[in-house]
Amino acid sequence: MTTNQLWTDLVNRADVHALKKIQADELRAAERILDEARAGSGSLDPQQERKFDEHSNRAKELKDVIEHAQERRSRIERDTARYHRSENYSHEWRSLLAGRGGEVELNFGSTMRDYLKSGKKFESRDLTTANVGSVPTSVLQEVVMRMVEESAVLNASPRIINTSTGESLKVPTFTSYSTAAIVAEGSAIPESDPDTATVTLGAYHFAVLRDVSNQLLTDTDFDLGLYLGEEMGRAIGQAIGSYIDSANAGTSAPQGVFGTATTTGVTGTAANYVPTTNELVGLYYSVGERYRGNGSWVMSSNTAKTLANLVDTTGRSLLLPNLSGDAVGTIMGRPVYTSPNVPAAGSAVASIAFGDFSRFIAVRYAGGMRIDLSRDFRFSQDLTTYRASMRFDSKILDASAVKKFVGKDG
Repeated sequence: MTTNQLWTDLVNRADVHALKKIQADELRAAERILDEARAGSGSLDPQQERKFDEHSNRAKELKDVIEHAQERRSRIERDTARYHRSENYSHEWRSLLAGRGGEVELNFGSTMRDYLKSGKKFESRDLTTANVGSVPTSVLQEVVMRMVEESAVLNASPRIINTSTGESLKVPTFTSYSTAAIVAEGSAIPESDPDTATVTLGAYHFAVLRDVSNQLLTDTDFDLGLYLGEEMGRAIGQAIGSYIDSANAGTSAPQGVFGTATTTGVTGTAANYVPTTNELVGLYYSVGERYRGNGSWVMSSNTAKTLANLVDTTGRSLLLPNLSGDAVGTIMGRPVYTSPNVPAAGSAVASIAFGDFSRFIAVRYAGGMRIDLSRDFRFSQDLTTYRASMRFDSKILDASAVKKFVGKDG
């Protein structure tokens, strides 16, 4: 790569730091030539003068190049900030950026906001190019937002684990705990050991391709970041949500929360297969007290619509509006999250889950989101092909943390 090509590439990437380092290297090289002349004859010989002029001129040229890169960086940051303020931003995503994700454990401690700002999980590959132009960082954040919107369980703050690679990951769990007892003086203290087990998380590959006309890229001034986020993020989010919000057993795909591994808290008696008021309250109290305080409800939109008609003994609806907008409402004071992927109410069908999802299920992202492009794949059609991919798995950790409602059989 020539010097001009290198500078152009760094400007396209708005890499101000790298350009300033090159400028500093040029100035140091010119200073070394002056030091050599002072130590020798005291003046520059013709060869030294030529090299000194070369380094000095490049340093001067880099001043304008750096200003160009800084303008480009400012434009990217301005566009990204404007998108963050747009009305299209979902309530879920606004709350995550604001720090509500403190309940969402990532790397066993960091919040969703800090995690996303770190840039460790989501990375862009070859998106900032000459004919594509500047792609705001909101591309990758939009992918995250759409994944959250497409899954009720992801909204319910499950335990999220991020790894750089995708080999099998064993998570130790406790199935019982030590017990203490009164021991008489001088008597032997009985041994009580907890029972342990392991849950193994894999890394299933989710991916999607998207072709974009090069003429469209060249001639149309539109937000490519929003476009990619809407199309690719929704596709991957829908695919992931269709597993984690389902009854999938998890034998050859991510495990869902409505499968046989989830304990039934209440079995319904109503002919429409949704719970009565008493059964809904029963499901709430079927979960242990230590889980209820951080509990969430997961169901389909149609089920939530039916539950909105249920009332307590005072005639007040059990499904109360949620003024914060983070969920569709609350039941027993706990948020309700809905998704089209959750099974609809039916005969012997599990359609509602309640409990602490941060203890119940683990979600693993392996290697992070990748967005790549190729101009060669469909070269004969004058198309640029974008590819989004992510490796993901989910497994139940603590089966007692969440219980499900199953509709009347028959």
